[in-house]
Amino acid sequence: MASRLDRLFILLETGSSPVTRKAAANQLGQVVRLHPHELEPLLERISSYLRHSSWETRIAASQAIEAVIKQIPQWCPSGLPPVKLELYSDLQVDEKENDGKLCFDTFDLTAIMNCSALMASPDIEQDNPVTSENDKEKIIKDQQRIINKTLGLEIIGSDIITSDDIMISSIPSQPNLKRQLSEVVKMDTDLDKSSRETNCDRRKARQIELNNKIVRSVSLDGGYTEASNSYKKIKLVDNNEEVENDWPFKDFTNTLLRDLFNTKWEIRHGAATAIREIIKHHGRGAGKACNLPSDQMENHHQAWLEDVGLRLLCVLALDHFGDFLGDQVVAPVRETCAQALGFIVKLMSEENVLNIIHVLIQLIQHTDWTTRHGGLLGLKYLLVVRKDIIEKILQLSFPYISKALMDTVDDVSAVAASALLPIVDNMIKCDENWASDVISILWQMLAVQDDLTASCYNFMTLLAALFSLPSGKLLT
Repeated sequence: MASRLDRLFILLETGSSPVTRKAAANQLGQVVRLHPHELEPLLERISSYLRHSSWETRIAASQAIEAVIKQIPQWCPSGLPPVKLELYSDLQVDEKENDGKLCFDTFDLTAIMNCSALMASPDIEQDNPVTSENDKEKIIKDQQRIINKTLGLEIIGSDIITSDDIMISSIPSQPNLKRQLSEVVKMDTDLDKSSRETNCDRRKARQIELNNKIVRSVSLDGGYTEASNSYKKIKLVDNNEEVENDWPFKDFTNTLLRDLFNTKWEIRHGAATAIREIIKHHGRGAGKACNLPSDQMENHHQAWLEDVGLRLLCVLALDHFGDFLGDQVVAPVRETCAQALGFIVKLMSEENVLNIIHVLIQLIQHTDWTTRHGGLLGLKYLLVVRKDIIEKILQLSFPYISKALMDTVDDVSAVAASALLPIVDNMIKCDENWASDVISILWQMLAVQDDLTASCYNFMTLLAALFSLPSGKLLT
């Protein structure tokens, strides 16, 4: 007989209406409120519905994620006292723990666009280029490329899978290739697990060493209060397994970030929706840990935001899935990633926000219209959430947005117009000439467009917003 929890998951998948599914999602949130220790297994079970082929099920799963994580208190570790770590430089946090993270200093969008395949949901079998039985070297390189593409490793420039890892004696059949890929995926998971275990052991060793040195410091200083309190806190972390050392959503988010580069758009979409909700409600605690010095906590937080932000930008650049059922293209993966990027940018430092702007400008200038579309979507949400530095953002981005209004693809120009719509008042404050330039462009475009084009409605709405402002009289 199915339990109450099982019935909630059944409703999550097969509910007769969105209201029913959302009610089931909210009930799952109440489950973790009553049993907070079941957070990880509950999130893991919900994640299977994030990969579902049904749109309604994925949306319900993302609502369940939101309902669950809202019951978890904010992660705000105080960290270790910096005064003691300054005395013992050998106890500083090992920077190698940041290996694998993307950063602006080494990020090369051009290289990623040139070496990465466009994500539109191709099957692996259709991408197998093996043609010669005797050309083993070519077969090995082709299989290496396919495996790296499947795992999303080539997106981040990783060389975990090399040609030496692939040994063949003849041309593999399709089932053998599938078996090889499944084994490599398992190996990649094991590598991730061993890496987490190594980091955990290294942190515990540092904590034990720090305990000993703080105890000696207390005895020499005659009872240093701050060190004594830190010692008690560290012992609590060592002896009480219920006390979390890392952000409670760390492992779950890492899994979602890998799913962002899956070849199936449904899996990418489900991962993006969950990442959006996690960043929205718990993004302020991401990248922070109890064993970090308090004066370095924000640096690790910004490094995490930088890494995730760049991964979302990669998806905006590479995702080519679109649905053309309506007047305008529906790009669920790019739209959701742009929304998640907006929540990331909201937490970023001003310097990193400007770095994000520079990458988005590269996307807007790309020759492929879907990449331009993704870049403008990201800019659209960024302009809304960071109005505190809107003048700097517009100084960098406005020339490219105004040019995008004249794009030959209607869906791109429509997004450009929708990006300017919420900030027309800020645009005029920055430069009144910009408003007159936009009006001139819109009139020119409307003169040559049909009423049924995708951008017509956005153009008319933007014109109405511009002329409704008090300064609009001066522009006529």
